[in-house]
Amino acid sequence: MKLKISGGKYKRTQICIPEDSCDFRPTKSIVRQAVCNVLQDKIRDIQTLELCAGSCVFSMEMISRGAKKAFAVEQNPKLCKSVKEQIDKYFWSKQIEILCADAAEFADKTDEKFDIIFFDPPYYTSEFAKITEKMQNICRKNAILVFEFASGDEFANDFISKNYNDYNIRKYGKTSVAFVKGV
Repeated sequence: MKLKISGGKYKRTQICIPEDSCDFRPTKSIVRQAVCNVLQDKIRDIQTLELCAGSCVFSMEMISRGAKKAFAVEQNPKLCKSVKEQIDKYFWSKQIEILCADAAEFADKTDEKFDIIFFDPPYYTSEFAKITEKMQNICRKNAILVFEFASGDEFANDFISKNYNDYNIRKYGKTSVAFVKGV
């Protein structure tokens, strides 16, 4: 599988993930670009976290656009190995850290705090509620949470509207993205 970074310093850099480790659904390029456009004024010199990272391409987008440090959490060891090879290939190991761990366990155990958290769990799973409840503990003041979910996922829509005050949900075809501010 080949993915390209859509903007910033490393625009058009191609990320290659072996097909045999692709048991995930990568965020479409047009959605990544739209998310980065919404966040563009808030990316420079921040620390980001990508949960259920898959290819880690969102973290790479953040670094390309000026983030200081990106942490990516993915539980598939084979995928983590592939992503680590890509990070090393482009000399990003000082800026991007891939952690092979369960997202909920990471959120429970880390002492790190983040400015932007991108969370893209497998669509239509209970992971959404399980992890979002832990987000408060890993956010810096005025952090932005970005949740990606299937546009038809009523649970995710309801969960966001019931649990957050300042949010904006944008729909990109079959994909919806919620931007939650000031957690």
